[in-house]
Amino acid sequence: HIAHTGSGIHAFDASWFYPALRIANVPVDVVTDQQVKSGILNEYKALILYNFNYASRSLWNAIDKFSKTPGKIVFADNQSNLLPRNTIKIPFNALGDAPPQGIEKYKNIPYYGTRNMAWMAGQLREIVSSKIPPGEIRVSGSELVAPFLLHSRGKGQARMLILVNYDTTSSQAVQVFLQTESDTVIYEFDTGKEIGLATPTQPVLWNTTIKPADWKIYLLCKGKIEKIDIKAGYSDDEFQFQIKILDENNRPLRAGLPVKLELVDPEGSPISEYVKYSAINPDDGVLKIDIPRAKLMDFSGTWTAKVEELITGKKSSVKFSVK
Repeated sequence: HIAHTGSGIHAFDASWFYPALRIANVPVDVVTDQQVKSGILNEYKALILYNFNYASRSLWNAIDKFSKTPGKIVFADNQSNLLPRNTIKIPFNALGDAPPQGIEKYKNIPYYGTRNMAWMAGQLREIVSSKIPPGEIRVSGSELVAPFLLHSRGKGQARMLILVNYDTTSSQAVQVFLQTESDTVIYEFDTGKEIGLATPTQPVLWNTTIKPADWKIYLLCKGKIEKIDIKAGYSDDEFQFQIKILDENNRPLRAGLPVKLELVDPEGSPISEYVKYSAINPDDGVLKIDIPRAKLMDFSGTWTAKVEELITGKKSSVKFSVK
């Protein structure tokens, strides 16, 4: 990972530099001055400074200590003059100053910022990526596609990988390499297709094409989406449901998986007013839904609850009695 301290005023305006780092396969995080002073750099291998010319004493002490720690690396762009020892210089302005000859190959892209970002990404692959441990996700084949990882809150077991194509004119074909913790199943979000199973010793490699100014989304789930467990009942004038998505070992997946709940009355008619869209709680792998019953409208008898997991399309149903 790479941490960023800002320029002493809690600003982050390097709108081309940040995605360029992502495109260059640098798993970059943005952190504040306060986080740096609180010791967050202990979690990182490297630090990038840009336009860094001022620091409070406590901020400087934290950065200086980091730079003197064996195995740690500090990078800085050419607009930074307040530099710790052994800083590796990035020979351009992170806010953007690509030479005309550098962006000539991207001349068909109508936006200067995008051309500048692509040029930066190529430079950063050589200057930064080559000097840090490889990340778990690496994308090759384009200087215009950036990977972003979104993490589940709390105790969640799933993450979302988003590949963004910054080229507004052309599709980009890329190859994705993922090497991560054991038993991580990769699903294509739009189609539910299972891409593969990644482990620390068995990476997954796949090819994809992303349309202009578009993205591809993947779910990285620690466990396979195998089946749906539903418990349904009725009491105190409420329909009550507990929904779990189970893995191949019948364990609840602690992931914010999207689900659709539909109720069918005793005459076999779906009740559209009772359709609910929600997601599994990533902390415990359980979704609880209570729905007040519209007594004057609904029949007593045997009802059916239908649940669909909306990534893979897996479905399940259960019958329950309503008096």
